[in-house]
Amino acid sequence: MSDDTKYPYQWMRERRREQNARAKRRSRQRQKAQQEAGLEVVKQSEGQLGRAASTVSGPLCHVSSHPAIVSDLENVAKILDAEQLGIASILKYGIISMGGALDNHLFDLANQTCFGCWLELVESELTVPLNIGLALYSGVRRLSQMKGPPRWSIEAVGISTARRLSQIEPKCSDLRTIKLTSFSSTSAFLENAKQLGLSLGDFVNDDSESPFCSRYQPISYHTLAADLQPTPEQLKFPHHPYLDIVPFPSFRARALTAISSGTPAFSEDELCFDLAHDSMRCWGSTATSLHGRGNGTPWDARSWEVSPWFLKKWGFLVGNEDDAIYQNSLWWWSQR
Repeated sequence: MSDDTKYPYQWMRERRREQNARAKRRSRQRQKAQQEAGLEVVKQSEGQLGRAASTVSGPLCHVSSHPAIVSDLENVAKILDAEQLGIASILKYGIISMGGALDNHLFDLANQTCFGCWLELVESELTVPLNIGLALYSGVRRLSQMKGPPRWSIEAVGISTARRLSQIEPKCSDLRTIKLTSFSSTSAFLENAKQLGLSLGDFVNDDSESPFCSRYQPISYHTLAADLQPTPEQLKFPHHPYLDIVPFPSFRARALTAISSGTPAFSEDELCFDLAHDSMRCWGSTATSLHGRGNGTPWDARSWEVSPWFLKKWGFLVGNEDDAIYQNSLWWWSQR
């Protein structure tokens, strides 16, 4: 619906523009205040840890000084994308930047369990308490100072190219011979975000609203890919857009039902951490559709597999063994 149709009178359109301008100003003011408050907390934490170093011996008692604020989150995201890194890698860089170290064997265990479980293993190996917020912030700061690639991996390869890279041999009917191209979850999720008109900034802002239930700019979703079209729950319950880019409709519906009902066993923070913990992988498929397995695009649920530990932990969101999410994952596992 155009603005002229929705707001037929000039004064209505002008009022709408003023409301949008005020909302943007308030959003910028909130972001600036949150940024300043975050820096003050970090400075205080660094000072406390620096003073503790004189009385307590341990690798995390020293926090290295980084003068620059995290100002290029897109650069950080591109580094994570290019190296196929997740939140465990951010934590590792944070611990290193704070003067500590993380055992390689312990780091290799990261993708075998949920983020919270792995974090308990990390904390058990450290000689001093770990401030997880400060460690993650320090990790992002460290990555922000590195030079990232100019493009996302999915742009560098190209979805059509990825299909060609994994093309089936003409005379071969064995799917095990397919050459697969794995996209990082960062790149694949952000590709889905583009389909919804979302940017990286929409995901780092805690106040962001899903475009399906936004009071300001609700999107037209009828042309979206089937697996990204909103469920009734997405249209009904206000929520952050991080769930909208997960290409499993039943998962999104169950998660929003759990969030809205206040299910005691459900922690949205844990879910966010686990989604950032390499819990899902997107595979490029073939130009000829992989015998009905889709076209290898991030907005096609058939292109994705879910980690076994995620299926086990979040079974009440994933569904049973007959659910499409489990069947998709089982199919991809069988090809390796």
